Amino acid sequence: MYCLLQPAVAETVKVDDVRSLQAALDKARVNKRITRIELAAGTYALRAPIVVDERLSCTAATPFVLAGATGARPVLIGAENLASLHWEAWNGGIWGAATVAARYSGGSCSARSASSRGG
Repeated sequence: MYCLLQPAVAETVKVDDVRSLQAALDKARVNKRITRIELAAGTYALRAPIVVDERLSCTAATPFVLAGATGARPVLIGAENLASLHWEAWNGGIWGAATVAARYSGGSCSARSASSRGG
């Protein structure tokens, strides 16, 4: 009995937003043919760190690659953009502004700036 083995075909997944990036990483952890993820131009605001672990590893001959697409300049940032904040005088020259999370939760948590920023 003979068994003909064909080499695995490497796959590239192209993404264009943070949601599709996370989905591609999840898919690459189970589908070992995915050896490359290409990011389109744009800003990717990550809610959590990208975890590159042994589940994404390939071989020395075909390493896992996370890269910008040809000619693209993707930007990965580790913070979310805050909506325009309304700054108010708070305490002894310190200014503060309520965060979006505090507004939606009804909490009293606020971001505080130690600057003497004017209104």
